[in-house]
Amino acid sequence: MKKAILLIITFVLLITGCSNFDLFGDLMNNSKESVLPTEQDLTPSDTLSADGALSKEDDVENNLNLSPLSEDMRMTKEAGNYNITEYNVLTDAFDLNPEDIIPGEVTNVSDFAILEKYDPKWPEVLINNLLYDRYDIAFDYILAMANDINIRSKPSLSGTIVGRTTTFQKYNAIAKVQGQYLESYADSAWYEVMWKDTGTLKKGYVFGKLVEKRTFDFDKMISYIDEVRDRINNNKTAYIANYKDRNGEAPAYDGGQEDAFGTKRYGSAPAYLEASLTSEFRYLPDGTIVLLLAKQDGFYKVGTLLSGGEYYVPEGYISGRNAVEELTQLVVVDIANQNEAVFHYFRGEWQVVSITYVSTASQGLLIEPDKPACYKIIEKKEKIEFLGSDTDAAVGYAPYAVRFGGGNYNYGVPVEYEITDGISSDPGEVEYLYTMGTLPRTASGIRNYTSHAKFLHDWLIESKSAVIILP
Repeated sequence: MKKAILLIITFVLLITGCSNFDLFGDLMNNSKESVLPTEQDLTPSDTLSADGALSKEDDVENNLNLSPLSEDMRMTKEAGNYNITEYNVLTDAFDLNPEDIIPGEVTNVSDFAILEKYDPKWPEVLINNLLYDRYDIAFDYILAMANDINIRSKPSLSGTIVGRTTTFQKYNAIAKVQGQYLESYADSAWYEVMWKDTGTLKKGYVFGKLVEKRTFDFDKMISYIDEVRDRINNNKTAYIANYKDRNGEAPAYDGGQEDAFGTKRYGSAPAYLEASLTSEFRYLPDGTIVLLLAKQDGFYKVGTLLSGGEYYVPEGYISGRNAVEELTQLVVVDIANQNEAVFHYFRGEWQVVSITYVSTASQGLLIEPDKPACYKIIEKKEKIEFLGSDTDAAVGYAPYAVRFGGGNYNYGVPVEYEITDGISSDPGEVEYLYTMGTLPRTASGIRNYTSHAKFLHDWLIESKSAVIILP
């Protein structure tokens, strides 16, 4: 039977010569459902339109900064002057033992109940193998959203004022307690916080509605990393390649520039519900990891990793360059908490190799609202230049950039060129910004401390790594 099929195929090839006959597509035209092809059929070109998969050396990205970079620099300078940086204020999670926590008044006042207790210990389900630990990091922390919020000796307006906040200052979170009910906010939740003041530990309570509680949500991260690794390691994978539309501009969605999920047309591929250019479609952005399920009529049938959809993407938008076959490195970015954890799968277990505060973009990182997205580590660059908000010329650069999709990179603190007599010069790298871990302050990608960006740049391997973006 196999010999007969081979003879028929050989005959068809001989009579069709160099025509546009698509043997694979024609064999499936009689069935609406595509047949699973061989592994060879599912292997996209690893040199697929190199211009579409990789950036060029002289490419310049759009402005990386959502807020003026000068504002971040000003706040950083002031934080240093007033000794309220993380180094000055926070106690590292590894140095904060439960027995060291200063007793508060809650335990002595029956009117106030403890609603939540925050454990500063390392989660037992994770192996600590930190390769990067330059900064003091608290697992649970309180972020002040304004200046001069009172910190009191007990969770009540009758408590003595023991401190006042500065905007974006972080505090170790010890507990959430039920304190005095404030009618103007219709709430009674207060946070028990601790901080260093010129080296001395202090303790107090701040009203919950005036601050934000943040955490390294390891439970949420763990819930996705095993799923992603399992799906990548047990399937053939590729990724969407359309950096700066170099593999072709996707069709307009209902005449507009973004689809029903808010994904931008620019730098995306059309993902159809059927293997037809007239079918309904959505956009999948550059860098999105996809599972290759089948091939049909010039399309790859693909599955997305975390949003659960299956689509048909034209072949020209699919790249297999450095496709991930065994996932061992994961960067997990939590937009809600503005922090990041980096995982290494080693000897059958996930290890945490770094945790850090970051600044993210508020848009353009997810392919569906409220659903995580997974991207390929595409390339690494020593630096990327970026445009100003009102100019077509490069105004600065960000060092140690790792691109994972479109113009989205993990990168170090951006710097702007200094202009003297019309000549621009490099002011040198900047390591730290006080505004890390606060609010989304970038226009694209993930801003890191520069030393952490360098760690990622040096450590990550393109063919073994991915980025998960959590909403």
